[in-house]
Amino acid sequence: MRQFTSSVKLSGLLELLHYRVSDGEKEFAIERQAYNEATFRRPDENGWQPQQLPNMNMGGNYLHQLLM
Repeated sequence: MRQFTSSVKLSGLLELLHYRVSDGEKEFAIERQAYNEATFRRPDENGWQPQQLPNMNMGGNYLHQLLM
């Protein structure tokens, strides 16, 4: 973790990889494009099951990157 935080401070950039969550998969997948939305196929431990609920305000200040 120390090496990671040092490189973030030096470069000023932070890149995050989002791994798709799927309870039936035996492999992981890296998404090419993602947006911050909550859609749960099953309720969480509190019974919450959002459908297409944006997780952040898309008011013009958000990160969008297409991975090639």
